[in-house]
Amino acid sequence: MAITVQMIENKEFTTAPMGYKRKEVDMFLDEICDEMDRLNDEIQSLQLKLSQANQQGMQARGQNAAGRPGVGVPAPLQVEQPAEEEAPPAAEPEPRKPLRTDLGAEAAAVLQAAQRVYKETVNDAKDEAKRIVDEAQQKVDDQLKLQQKEREEMEEALRALRESAQEYKKKLQNLLNSQQKLLDDAAGLFEET
Repeated sequence: MAITVQMIENKEFTTAPMGYKRKEVDMFLDEICDEMDRLNDEIQSLQLKLSQANQQGMQARGQNAAGRPGVGVPAPLQVEQPAEEEAPPAAEPEPRKPLRTDLGAEAAAVLQAAQRVYKETVNDAKDEAKRIVDEAQQKVDDQLKLQQKEREEMEEALRALRESAQEYKKKLQNLLNSQQKLLDDAAGLFEET
């Protein structure tokens, strides 16, 4: 199940004695929501850029296929060669640069690069969101373990205190019983005389 900002904002936790400070948990969840909003905005921005790049690529491919003049591959230049009877030029002319014929392939390459960047960004955003949620879950788990350990220690201390109180009560009862017996024995001494 994908976690949304609304799910985080609407999540209600049950309270328990010795639980977390509600304000701290709420503040941390707000930070997670803010980061998810930022990542979602970035994803939407990249999707818009990708859509625009797709449209431009489709337009470029459509124009090349239609063979519109001025778009796509330009016609080769016609260069007149000098007549043989003319003297050769003093300096050799620079070689002509080849005409670009790969505009459609370049547009496709740009589109593929944009799609790759989009996928990488979305995956990075998902990984970052997962990392944030995992970190938060780990902190919650660590706090729960710590509180569970503290609770067990307190229960053990309480159990030891109860046992000590029971032992003290038994000793006091035994002391009272022995004192009562002594008093009863002493009272019998006074009655005989």
